[in-house]
Amino acid sequence: MGRKSVAWGISILVAAGTLSIDAMLPAMAASKPVTTITLYDSGDVNIENMWQNYMIPLFEREHPTIKVHLIYSTSGASNTDIYDRIAAAEAAHKNSGIDIIGSNLAPEAAEAHLLETVNTKDIPNIAKVSPRVESVKLV
Repeated sequence: MGRKSVAWGISILVAAGTLSIDAMLPAMAASKPVTTITLYDSGDVNIENMWQNYMIPLFEREHPTIKVHLIYSTSGASNTDIYDRIAAAEAAHKNSGIDIIGSNLAPEAAEAHLLETVNTKDIPNIAKVSPRVESVKLV
């Protein structure tokens, strides 16, 4: 079966995503090749600026073997196309090419069982994520 996308709330993407990246990409730990993860998000131009100019550069600086490819849709204009891409890939048992979803598309995709279930047991440093974060459901 194809690899499903993972939906993370923007507020914990860097914290939980950073801390769980070895669980998501175990092959990179041994040989240290550069791995690219694709993040889809949508929103206002200021959110795109935050990703491109702050969050992604900080993440990549801390994790030099990981490159983040951002697919950004201003005001969610591409949500339908991305949803269709993920649904078609899942139906064909293929990889959609979208690794992380940070947009309001995530609840709809989750309801349709198009996203990977994330279990807190798979996130080694989950205790470092603030318990006040309520934007993502973890089992």
